[in-house]
Amino acid sequence: MANQTLLTFRQRFYLLSNILFVLGAPSVIAKTHPLDATLIPLEELLQIKYIPASHIASQVNNAASAVSVVTAQDIADYGYKTLEEILASMRGLHVTRDYSYSYLGGRGFSDPSEYAGRIITLIDGYRADDSFYGQTYFGNNGLLDVSLIERIEFIPGGGSAGYGNGALLGVINIITKNANDTKGVRLAYGRGSYKSQEKRITAGEVFDNGASILLFASVLNAHQKEYHHEDIHQEGTKEKTTRFFIKANYETFSFTSAWAKRAAHSPSFPLLDIVGDPAYIGDENMFARLKHDTDLSSALKLSSSVWYGHYLYRYKDEPDPSFYIWHGGTSARWYGADMKFVGSWFDNHTLSFGAEYRHDFRWLRYYDYFSPYWGSMNMAHKFTPRKTYSGYLYDDFQLSPTLTLNYGFRYEKNNANMHALSPHASLLWQVHPKTTLKFSANKTHRQPTANEGVFDIPEQAKTFELVAEQELGDNATLLASVYQYTLSHTYSYTQSDVHSKGAELEFAKHWDSGVRLRTSYAWQNVKNISSHFDRFNSPAHLAKLNLSAPLFDNRLRVGLETQYTSKRQIMDVGEKRYAPAYWLTHLSASTHHLAPNLTTRFKVRNIFNEQYENVTAFLFYDGSSTLRDQGRTFWLEMEYTFK
Repeated sequence: MANQTLLTFRQRFYLLSNILFVLGAPSVIAKTHPLDATLIPLEELLQIKYIPASHIASQVNNAASAVSVVTAQDIADYGYKTLEEILASMRGLHVTRDYSYSYLGGRGFSDPSEYAGRIITLIDGYRADDSFYGQTYFGNNGLLDVSLIERIEFIPGGGSAGYGNGALLGVINIITKNANDTKGVRLAYGRGSYKSQEKRITAGEVFDNGASILLFASVLNAHQKEYHHEDIHQEGTKEKTTRFFIKANYETFSFTSAWAKRAAHSPSFPLLDIVGDPAYIGDENMFARLKHDTDLSSALKLSSSVWYGHYLYRYKDEPDPSFYIWHGGTSARWYGADMKFVGSWFDNHTLSFGAEYRHDFRWLRYYDYFSPYWGSMNMAHKFTPRKTYSGYLYDDFQLSPTLTLNYGFRYEKNNANMHALSPHASLLWQVHPKTTLKFSANKTHRQPTANEGVFDIPEQAKTFELVAEQELGDNATLLASVYQYTLSHTYSYTQSDVHSKGAELEFAKHWDSGVRLRTSYAWQNVKNISSHFDRFNSPAHLAKLNLSAPLFDNRLRVGLETQYTSKRQIMDVGEKRYAPAYWLTHLSASTHHLAPNLTTRFKVRNIFNEQYENVTAFLFYDGSSTLRDQGRTFWLEMEYTFK
């Protein structure tokens, strides 16, 4: 029977105030209240709430897709330093690097220079990719230091229906820590290969009135191995990244802001047979977000938020000042607004509905070119601003105690008259108390970025996935999934439609002794439909193993990672050529017992010094299009907590 409740004067006041709050400033919706999770063992992980595509909080074992989770404990135990390292450990994800950036691939779609590979990243509900390139920064230039991360969820499959434009192949959802997780002041110093070093400070405080604040600042100087290509030798990339982060909560309000600025000097790519000074690259990324949550009634909740972001990119290349000098850059600024309602008026139904507004109000590209032979050239181009409006509606329908249907849609339209409807449907069947089957189908869309140009229609992905989850007892779980997707109207360099099919398998177990194991295998087959090109940099096989164990009566914890990536086709203009397959093995160790309040971590990456190649989007003067990674590296870090 319907359970309807009239709004009181106070509740109507809250509703009006939230509407004014959104209309008065840009916003985006937070998907849920971040959990005050601490270190989470595997057997408790299944009880953690995660955010499905419909924006409705649900249990991990009730998610419609094969969700993969990495916790703060995993980050500490395996000594991860960047978001890139975390994602590379997760099932079905593949990371490629050049000397300036990292590129994420998922479910076989991993073109270098395609940035996040049609996977969006959320930080506490804020969409963290920049507005000009659609890039999420996973390396040393990332917005977040990984010590701030409480939990990362990768939710594969089409997600535009729930999260908006762009989530064609999945969503990376990052939950940051709160002041409760970091009470006191923490000072950390790290030292690594090639004189790399980092200094950071974290301070958290919870006040008597319930307010809390978390502050963070860090400076990272990262150096890489000397660059070699044929007879060309240059210094490796040198970069300096400065980060600030603030997170504050008071009653029903929360505020989050992050800022990161990187200055890097990278080897000049050998596109021509000219070698000179390293190229300068500068990135600056920032966002600020204010959110308000309130209960309008026992059956109706409202969440609203306002946010702003900007991104700046600058470069300077002088391979030979007597030949040419090239300066340039891009700039983007954006804001948006969102209101979300969650209603439970009807038995067995949970309705989620709302509207979102986004304004990309500044897109600028400029460059200055000078050559003593051809003179100088200047260009500055301002792109037409874009306004995007969207609305969504979902229903989480409990058909029976063991069967749940989630269905709904999102409609988006921009001021260039590009519009798209993204429907979503999923069915979850609890076959047995320890066995769950899930099926999901999505049609999702993505608008072009400013960097990609102007297109009449959005990219489109149709995705289907079948998942089986089995609890094996003794804190062990087994997950299997099969999927397929089709990308249409792609903006990639081949302008070709893409069809993919694949399968994934993952086993995880936690022993009472504290030993944790997670191992996975992914098979993926990606083909271009409308051209003769094969999809390059798409490994058919990915295998991963993570093992963490305590030693010496828990005085020391050791983490071991092994990752296999099969051969990948490289970009070529003739015969098919492949970058060889490779294995990577990483070893980490951490202890809390050297001194009171002192944590020490040590990490060796690529302990066997595997000399593997990263596939790039560049074709060099000698016909190659791969860059060798830097090999074995180490990192030692010490953190002291003042309580």
